[in-house]
Amino acid sequence: MVKRIILWKEKRRNRKLRWKLEGARKRLQTEKERNRLLRKMLSAAYRENGNLKDGWVVEWCDRCNRQVTVMWDPEQDGLMAYCPYCGERLPMCDSCPGECDFEYGNGICKAGAREV
Repeated sequence: MVKRIILWKEKRRNRKLRWKLEGARKRLQTEKERNRLLRKMLSAAYRENGNLKDGWVVEWCDRCNRQVTVMWDPEQDGLMAYCPYCGERLPMCDSCPGECDFEYGNGICKAGAREV
């Protein structure tokens, strides 16, 4: 009788441990998948960062509310571009050598000391 009770308790303990192990395996699998996706996103960010160093400029268009990424050389092309989506003028404020004080109402950039 005692052997049956001990055997029953061991089987029950064994089932609980297998259940915990299966849960841990599922969590490990989801973490591996998440890790794979994060590595993929990180490599894409590294590629994008490399592109941005090669002359790509990212600005925000206030008219159409889009992020615009263009190949632009501010020294050669100037501090003003046009949005490819809506045609609005985009000041290249991140590339400006001084403190940005572009006035959106009249299109004057005092830091560049010229009207754009």
